[in-house]
Amino acid sequence: MSDHTAIEPSRPAPALPSRLVFKTPRAALVAVAFFALCESTVALAGGWLALLYLIPVLMAVWVLRTRTVVDENRLVIRRVLGRRVVNWSDVAYLRMREGKWVAAVLTNSSQVALPAVRTMHLPVLSLITNGRVDDPTAAQAHDEPAAETTEQPTATESAETTTSAETTETTGTTAEPPVASEDTADASADKS
Repeated sequence: MSDHTAIEPSRPAPALPSRLVFKTPRAALVAVAFFALCESTVALAGGWLALLYLIPVLMAVWVLRTRTVVDENRLVIRRVLGRRVVNWSDVAYLRMREGKWVAAVLTNSSQVALPAVRTMHLPVLSLITNGRVDDPTAAQAHDEPAAETTEQPTATESAETTTSAETTETTGTTAEPPVASEDTADASADKS
């Protein structure tokens, strides 16, 4: 019996799509429907209270309409009322807002919020624009390791700090850091 090993041809790397669409997930409509169901007890009481149903309708329109479409040449920012097209040549850089949202800062120093675009999408945006827009998270990743190595306490120091803090909270007095017994010190010396 011969042993034949099938050799799979190497697969090319997946190509980037020509455009990306960032939008609120459609699952948010479930929450909108639940909101409409919950407000029915008040809205069906009669009269002008029926106008409360406009709230979930507007929420559904926002979920379905708001999005950011990105391709190699431009950004299309679509909101509930209106649409704005921004060429990448008009974008100076991308700015992170509030730690998780992204805005495009234009060459005239104005800012345009990018709906549904999060900081986790920045590397993909950099790729789809062929590097026209830098990925600010890449610069942060290069800067962080140097800062961490100088400021991080050793494992022993962090364990001592935690133990002291826990003792202070529970008993109201500060305790001395735990001291390793001779047996523990000998065992750790044998391992190294």
